[in-house]
Amino acid sequence: MAELPAMGIMDFVQRFHALQVQRDTSDGLIKDILMYCDGLQRENETLVAEIRNAQLDLEDSRKSRRDLQEQLLKVTQNCNFMEVGRLSLRQIRLLIEGRIGTLISWF
Repeated sequence: MAELPAMGIMDFVQRFHALQVQRDTSDGLIKDILMYCDGLQRENETLVAEIRNAQLDLEDSRKSRRDLQEQLLKVTQNCNFMEVGRLSLRQIRLLIEGRIGTLISWF
């Protein structure tokens, strides 16, 4: 049979202590990772809320733009109608003035 190396109790204590330090370091790393993940989760929730608000703002902006385009179209149509009406009134005025001038020249 092979002989086992002679180990004293202090060798076991040193190995146990090294193992305990390694376990404590590992536990600390796990805690740090969990805290980091928690921070990422909160940041993600914040970003999701911001995206939701931005989407609502975008929908509202689109609706406002459509409303403004409709109003502009109506105003443009009214201006065109008024311009045509103004030209017609001018032609009627000139026609009336021309006839009155003709009537006055007859007397």
